[in-house]
Amino acid sequence: MKPMRHTAGFTLLELLVVISIMGILIAIGVQSYTTLNKQARDGRRISDLQTIRTALESYRSQNGDYPADLSPIVPSGYLNNLPEDPVPDRQYVYLPITTAQGQASYALCASRELAGSLPASGCNGQNCGTAGACNYQLGPLGEQ
Repeated sequence: MKPMRHTAGFTLLELLVVISIMGILIAIGVQSYTTLNKQARDGRRISDLQTIRTALESYRSQNGDYPADLSPIVPSGYLNNLPEDPVPDRQYVYLPITTAQGQASYALCASRELAGSLPASGCNGQNCGTAGACNYQLGPLGEQ
């Protein structure tokens, strides 16, 4: 009699190939998920700064000038609360500016995760928390 050969299982090589492919797909998925989270946090940063900018413009239209800091815009009703950066160790920076022509202006600064590492010029090398120098700036005329 011939011995019966059992062929119902997978070989070790087949299992290694499948596990390797699954590992590669998981690595790609984790990288995509991380990038999407960073994009979402950057989108929130931009939205937060635009909200603050709207409040600052309302403040200026009623008071004739921009505030020296952001503290008066919440109790005055321009904002319900001051937005905070989605990452706990980072912060937004507000810089009141007087232009060379004597006009009042400001810079709202943040550190985006997916932006380049160059600091935003109007933020004067301000530190936005653990991220280091701020690399995104929003002013009265929009992004700068």
